[in-house]
Amino acid sequence: MRWIIRQIARLVGTTFEDWILAAIIVAAIALGVFGVRSCADDQVRDSRARAVDAR
Repeated sequence: MRWIIRQIARLVGTTFEDWILAAIIVAAIALGVFGVRSCADDQVRDSRARAVDAR
């Protein structure tokens, strides 16, 4: 697997470390997006529960 990535990196002209850095950045962005979404979902659920309780 690493060999394949290295060959692709060599073709593209970047180093293996650049690929690792890019993967870490992409993972961090994905985690951030999903984290914000789940937090927003929780807030929506809480507000709906409060609205139902208020009735």
